[in-house]
Amino acid sequence: EGVKRVGELVFGFIRLLQISGVQEWVFKEEKKIHDIEFKFRNVRDAMSVVTSCANNLHRYPPELVLEGPETFFDFDSALIKTKVLDLLTVDSARVCFTDKALASACGCTEPIYGTQYAEQKLRGELSSAWHKVGSMTGEVTQEFCKTNGLAFPEQNPFIAEDLLVKPPEEGPKQYPEKISLGVPELEKFASIYFKKDDTFGLPKGVWTLTLHSSFVSASFENAMKTSLWAHCVEEDLNEFAYDAEVAGLVYNLIPKYTGITLSVRGWSDSLPRLLSAIGTKLRDYTPDQQTFDRVREMRIRQLRNAAKNSQPYQQAYQRSFSAMETPFYTFEERLSFVEEKLTSPDQVNVGKEILSETFIEGLILGNFTRSEVASHMSAFLRLLPLKTVPSKLKTSEVVDLSSVPLPLPSSPQVSSTPFFRNVADTTNADDPNSAVLLEIQVGDSRDVKLCALLSVSASFLEQKFFDDLRTKQQLGYIVTSQPNVGPSACSLFFIIQSLRKGGVLRLRVEKFLLENLAEGGGLRAELNEESFEKHKASVLSVKKRQPKSLKEESDRHLPQMFRRSFAFDRREREIKALEELTFEEFRDFAGERLLSLPRIAVEMNASAASGLAAVPSPGPTQDEEDGEEGEGDENGVSCAPVEASEEDMKAEAAEAEKVAAAYATIENAELLSGKFRETAKKTFAIPSQVTI
Repeated sequence: EGVKRVGELVFGFIRLLQISGVQEWVFKEEKKIHDIEFKFRNVRDAMSVVTSCANNLHRYPPELVLEGPETFFDFDSALIKTKVLDLLTVDSARVCFTDKALASACGCTEPIYGTQYAEQKLRGELSSAWHKVGSMTGEVTQEFCKTNGLAFPEQNPFIAEDLLVKPPEEGPKQYPEKISLGVPELEKFASIYFKKDDTFGLPKGVWTLTLHSSFVSASFENAMKTSLWAHCVEEDLNEFAYDAEVAGLVYNLIPKYTGITLSVRGWSDSLPRLLSAIGTKLRDYTPDQQTFDRVREMRIRQLRNAAKNSQPYQQAYQRSFSAMETPFYTFEERLSFVEEKLTSPDQVNVGKEILSETFIEGLILGNFTRSEVASHMSAFLRLLPLKTVPSKLKTSEVVDLSSVPLPLPSSPQVSSTPFFRNVADTTNADDPNSAVLLEIQVGDSRDVKLCALLSVSASFLEQKFFDDLRTKQQLGYIVTSQPNVGPSACSLFFIIQSLRKGGVLRLRVEKFLLENLAEGGGLRAELNEESFEKHKASVLSVKKRQPKSLKEESDRHLPQMFRRSFAFDRREREIKALEELTFEEFRDFAGERLLSLPRIAVEMNASAASGLAAVPSPGPTQDEEDGEEGEGDENGVSCAPVEASEEDMKAEAAEAEKVAAAYATIENAELLSGKFRETAKKTFAIPSQVTI
């Protein structure tokens, strides 16, 4: 019934277009928007430009290969009617349904992935209902559209008019600087950092504002109410979304554990108008029943999919965060709360509570002057019902694994080695894969020297890890190692998803680390001045790469705002630390310290997996690439050869359990209740005070 309704609305509006024709003012508005976009587009990489031009030469004369696909030319209503509108009919439509309930009707099988499907002519009730709407007379069409709220758009209020690129007020600034709003009664509610664009020369801007609220950070319940309220606000902001997007503006409203982050980017002339519209919506918003029901249903579906159907390696990440971070709310916790506790719009009508005790931290880049930023920001603050400033925020903390007392009650036999392990079953019964995430906690992410050592170590290990466990051992498609520099702590992650059980995968990671980092190991044997300088140069080349857009430049600075350090020179300090890093320092870290650092391993086991099954190959074998027939299963999926007997594989599983004795086991109840986090004597934390 829903599909039928959607089709009626689509073909009803198409019929209105066919009868009325495209209005010339709409064409001119679109032409203006595309001309602006073309004139001020971001610089593209050479490969994209060359490929685009080559394709466009098939459709446009050489002098139009750049602007032809991007701009509008002459308005021709007759041509639009015959070449576009008259062709938009029910008979020329292709409709795709995707629904588990249709499985019995799907009699065909797609050969590569085995997807069940069916193809058939559109007929029956859908066809007749849509044909009826698509052939309405003018008067009937007008009445249909009026009844169903279908109408042509009004003129777009967000189209930029002033496209002048403002000259710098002072010399170029390398980093964002804190600015004064010039209004004492508002100054206490915000800390704003601004950098005038002096690189790209475009009339654009990027605003990111985090609204820290003591109400939100006070409890899990308040955070969940805020999350659903923010999603309702974003849903009702759709009244601006289409016009804003068409006019080149993008916005996001993202709930956080301390409040809400609002980001807006686009043309500097029209961005403040959208910011004002959003501020007014935040101030006045009360969710209605229809919006609440729609958003709640959508969130329940998203949370249920995340809790029940996410991949094993993603579930491993979630459990690792649950063990290590405060605050952290699992998908299951959030799903349960939304389903059981948030059942009416009144329960999430918390806008005034959120905003009355709020402090805003902002990062603004672009084509503005300081006085313009102060004026726009002050206008935004005046829209909000601000009353008091929170003195302290409940911010993020990460367990310092080296401070967790050992042995744990659940593992009395374990020594004082800070290795921890959690084992759980995956939640998706249809997924035969298991996974392991092994995290080596390196230390405080504010230490740029430590992060430099981590980056070069990761560069050494990443390709080796992939070549060994993915290419040679063929454990699965997802095999990766990567450094993680978080807001407060930095780590080295090793992730595998495979048909092998989690314990065996952990053993393979441990063997890789020992074979490469222990004395006489592969990496240590290859470790010399030349290889060190090569990997250091590789990391430096990435660090020194210049941003290609204003958004990319903003994204580089945002981590410093989110970790509340505002150390916007962080990248340059990292580069300096890398340049000064010596071979002896690196050898001491990677060859001596890395293996003994605290670690946590999360093993996710698929209940259906025996851990002994053949593992699907990551790609064609050499024989298959040469045109010869390779080994495969009955479905045509190439499988890696089983390198050991069943007895040997059982022995490996037993060895994995034996090696696990070196780990302190974190029981699931301890992990999910937060008791493990509470045992830590120290944490890595984001500053909680408002004034920094």
